[in-house]
Amino acid sequence: MIWLDIETDNNWDYVYFVQAEIGGPIKIGSASNVSKRIKALQTGNPEKLRVLHTTTGGKRLEFHLHRKFTEHHKFGEWFYNSEEIYELIAKLKYEDKHFGELWSLSQFARNNYSDISDDELNTLIAISNSFSLNPSEESIEKRIKCWCIIDNYLEYQKKFPRKVIDERLLSCYIFEGRSDADLAIRKERNIQLKNF
Repeated sequence: MIWLDIETDNNWDYVYFVQAEIGGPIKIGSASNVSKRIKALQTGNPEKLRVLHTTTGGKRLEFHLHRKFTEHHKFGEWFYNSEEIYELIAKLKYEDKHFGELWSLSQFARNNYSDISDDELNTLIAISNSFSLNPSEESIEKRIKCWCIIDNYLEYQKKFPRKVIDERLLSCYIFEGRSDADLAIRKERNIQLKNF
């Protein structure tokens, strides 16, 4: 079994930490366009907002952090500032600076495969959620392309410590492409995959 990306709705979003004034509450949210989201938040907020940090992880990480910081919850997605939240932000800043931005599988595919269709992206998402594709419903070319993208994504993930991948909630099991029939196709077509 291979560990891979868990995809959820808006999985290409960024998680952001915004603080109202110095010492004010901290909002933990997610958006695909953080600057646009901050402008919208600022419009309805009389206090000056400042971005403490943005990172990858999407809604899944956002919801996880909301649960993690329940004891600091103020209202909605706003939390009382706490040493624990500041320490997490410092840790995420260090990891992002030291290792680079850790993309989800869909971010990786969108950024590295300009020809990927929405249908192929949905297939990748299904595979990364432990689904095995029905060979009679999916073309072999599409399945092979997805296997190659996943293999390249696993190679990309090697530059990050396993702990960072797990803490960003970007791990799951993958079963697709490992059946005897799939292995026979890979052998017949001389498809060399390094990571699964």
